[in-house]
Amino acid sequence: MTPLGSETELPIGCRIVAATHRDLLSDVAAGKFREDLYYRLDNIAITLPPLRERPREVRALAEYFVERSVEENPALPGRRFSAKALSLLEAHAWPGNVRELIATVYRSRWLAGGERIGDEVVRMSLRTRVAHGDVLSRPLVKGQFQIEALLDEVRRHYFQRAMTASGGHVDEAGALLGLQPRTARNWRARYAE
Repeated sequence: MTPLGSETELPIGCRIVAATHRDLLSDVAAGKFREDLYYRLDNIAITLPPLRERPREVRALAEYFVERSVEENPALPGRRFSAKALSLLEAHAWPGNVRELIATVYRSRWLAGGERIGDEVVRMSLRTRVAHGDVLSRPLVKGQFQIEALLDEVRRHYFQRAMTASGGHVDEAGALLGLQPRTARNWRARYAE
């Protein structure tokens, strides 16, 4: 590598890890992906099936992500899943794959009332699909649902949870949600009970 403005080459050592859900070799054949780049990236290819095809791994992943969440935010409740909760997680189809599982674990901790995360909390964590009749997979039909109303419902729910967790301190609740103080105060005016 030659730094900008220099004539001296510097040795560097790095590895590139790339992931895709596409068949790149087919894309190369169709002229949709550069062949030289494909062969530079294709040193070791690992095919990983989607989470729905690996239900036995859901339990271990859920327990791992709840431990990681506890390390990141020990003030929240919900440190372990009940057996029924883990069974519900294993039965879910996970169309959002591991990212959906991570979001569900973090959401479950927010909703948990105690140290153990029960099956009722997991049902609530999968709320978008359950509460709205699988709204994410419904075809878009004019007037069927209002996206802003759904988003408002989610914002209200999490803002109220954050207010409870922060003891009613608006700026602290906003920080828990990753909001700027001004946005948190606007949300209080809009979503406070």
